[in-house]
Amino acid sequence: QLMRMEYNGGAGGIGVPVEGASDPGGLYYYPAITPDSEWIVFNKQGDVSPDVQVACKIGDGPIGESGSYNNCHSEVWIVPADGGQAIRMDKANGPVGAGLTNSWPSVGPETPGDRHWIAFSSYRPYGHKLNADEMPLTPIPLDKADSIPQIWIVSIDPTKAEEGIDPSSAPVWLPNQDMTGGNHLGQWSARKDD
Repeated sequence: QLMRMEYNGGAGGIGVPVEGASDPGGLYYYPAITPDSEWIVFNKQGDVSPDVQVACKIGDGPIGESGSYNNCHSEVWIVPADGGQAIRMDKANGPVGAGLTNSWPSVGPETPGDRHWIAFSSYRPYGHKLNADEMPLTPIPLDKADSIPQIWIVSIDPTKAEEGIDPSSAPVWLPNQDMTGGNHLGQWSARKDD
């Protein structure tokens, strides 16, 4: 479950479940808050595709019970920070049950305009440059996704999220990555112009 608590001068308080990301039967993790504090981007275990017939986690563990680490059914979702309807980011995630291990969302610093920027890790192929046939190191089927995680970026339109519509754009591969590095967490920094 995702929980919120008051800052209370650093003393914290009692955790309150975030509606839309706190169903006891779900698996919700890796939250990131947008710069305006209006939205939480997080991971949720998505629907399990019946043709993904191996454990999601490297090692043991049955499908759907592999926890948050390297879960091939991990998807990127968004929910209002105060709780409400959670929305699957369809464009960012790709097809339901694809097993792309879309994980570790991080939110970019505040930018001019009305968009937020999200970076996340995914095992999806990058055209002919990075595909499963060349790097068979994957914990999921070679024909389902890429074998080396890379960082992808999407923009988020909060006005669409407010309407309950997928707010994500199509993902773009972050240029200049080491294609063999196994990139998991995108870090953001604000550029200061002097």
